[in-house]
Amino acid sequence: MIVVFGFLLAVVTVPLLGGKLTRLESVSFTKPWLITAAMIIQIPITTFAAGWFPEPVTAAIHLVTYLFAFAFVWFNKTHVGMIVLVIGAMCNFAAIGVNGGVMPASEWATRTAGIEDSGDFMNSAVVEDARLQFLGDVLAIPKGWPLANVFSIGDILLVLGGGYMLHWLSGSALFPKRHRDLVVSDFWARFEAERENTERMIEVVEQSSLRTVTPEDQKV
Repeated sequence: MIVVFGFLLAVVTVPLLGGKLTRLESVSFTKPWLITAAMIIQIPITTFAAGWFPEPVTAAIHLVTYLFAFAFVWFNKTHVGMIVLVIGAMCNFAAIGVNGGVMPASEWATRTAGIEDSGDFMNSAVVEDARLQFLGDVLAIPKGWPLANVFSIGDILLVLGGGYMLHWLSGSALFPKRHRDLVVSDFWARFEAERENTERMIEVVEQSSLRTVTPEDQKV
């Protein structure tokens, strides 16, 4: 939830800082279905469908969703900001992987956030003798505050990397004017190229439709 809110905050602040989200249309990602699949699967098993399957099965599914997300980030690591996302994804994946598909949370963090064990599968929970505990959910927003929850160092890196990339590609005022001008120029260059391709396709179709009917055509 913290990561989702962080990304939403990054999106909202783009236009406030002079960026244009429409410029993202010119950006292409490799294998986007990976991150889509990760979100479609992970959201239910960590919310309303947490108790639908035995806990070991749900934990395994949870781990697979992180594999999908990590694979997407890895395939797109050449994008600006992706290296931070890669590190964040690796941190979370490592902590979850060595703890049976559960993100290990510290007792202090869960107590501070006011999280209680519901008895169902929890994607983040106190794990006895947890490994790589420092990469787990050891940070927290206190109970009573908006979005009270636990989060990890990896979550912070994911938000920072995603926000950086979003503002960079959108030409936000967070970056020097020279960069913003380059982003705008690149966007319009791609736009013009797409328009020219479309016009050529229309021209080819029109020429084909206006082709003179031959005697062979009439026989058919």
